[in-house]
Amino acid sequence: MSAPDHADRSRPGALLTGLRDRLGLAPVPVGRAVHADLRPLFPGGLQPGVHAFDGALSVGLGLLAGADWSAVVGLGDLGVEAAVEWGVATEKMITVPRPGADWWGVVAELVEIADVVLAAPPDRVSDASAQRLAARLRHRDAALVVAGDWPRSRSRIRADVEGWSGLGVGHGHLTAQRLLIEVTERHRTRRHRIVVRRGS
Repeated sequence: MSAPDHADRSRPGALLTGLRDRLGLAPVPVGRAVHADLRPLFPGGLQPGVHAFDGALSVGLGLLAGADWSAVVGLGDLGVEAAVEWGVATEKMITVPRPGADWWGVVAELVEIADVVLAAPPDRVSDASAQRLAARLRHRDAALVVAGDWPRSRSRIRADVEGWSGLGVGHGHLTAQRLLIEVTERHRTRRHRIVVRRGS
């Protein structure tokens, strides 16, 4: 094996890619960046495909934080203020509070624009429709985070509220939320606790 030249040494990413190619190793997948609090759960970033989400839905906004363009579909309860607190570039966030009967068409169009889409699922999801959308997501290198069940999702994400801080006896206001987040992918589960400070 010949030694890499000086140009390669100045670019560690290129050097590692070259070594992996020579050794016949599969490339390491690189996904979309997520909010800093969620990075321990997504060491390679949010990968393309569908991710099923359950629990404290505001955490889903943290998955949009690294997107150039993002979209939120059918989730009118998620406000712009919450998105800002999770580091989402709201000037590049498309919101469709009521997608209507053509959920599939709306999401398919948004996937052409947005890197990450956070959406309430349609009433019914057939395997065929799910597979077509998954293929489109892979082609676009995009991710869909669905607030509910989804057949053959790439991962399952659960965010449970463990408690709140800030309230005294009959006075005060909520200042922080404690969460336990679990991500299960390919039979492996990662767990991470975070504290979300309101108004930070």
